[in-house]
Amino acid sequence: MQSNPNSVVGKKRKVFLVYPEFQIPLILINIAILAVVLAVIGYQSHRSFLELKEMGVEANLSTGHPYFKFVEMHTRQFYQNLGLGFGVGILSSTFLTLLLSHRLAGPIVRLKRYFEQILRVDAETPPASNATVQPLQFRKSDFFAELAPLVNRAVETLKNKRGGK
Repeated sequence: MQSNPNSVVGKKRKVFLVYPEFQIPLILINIAILAVVLAVIGYQSHRSFLELKEMGVEANLSTGHPYFKFVEMHTRQFYQNLGLGFGVGILSSTFLTLLLSHRLAGPIVRLKRYFEQILRVDAETPPASNATVQPLQFRKSDFFAELAPLVNRAVETLKNKRGGK
């Protein structure tokens, strides 16, 4: 019995970075978007806290007034929470993007390997040989599940037209 590199029976895939050329830029784009959001929120918040301080100055409050301590405490607390939220956002966005891109990239990688296997079998076996390639299979959680049966039917049709190789 010939082993099928496309089969997932009994395998637990632990590598989520299956197509780094696609997945890494996707993750970096998500991080860049989060960084822009952080910068806009940080800038606008900084302006708001400066306005609050200016209001205290315009009200002729002394620099030691509790109002300024209150604004400073909330400014510091806000930026700490913003940093924490940004960190959690980056981690969760990276994780979820990696999971989603794994489900997108997995079928592409399997399809590529499947066609490489067909080419290898075609090149290495004599015309009268009865060597076959196992049908293409995707994981249950993969996107593009409708492609595997379509590709299998197309390959089978071509094989029948070529005389069964």
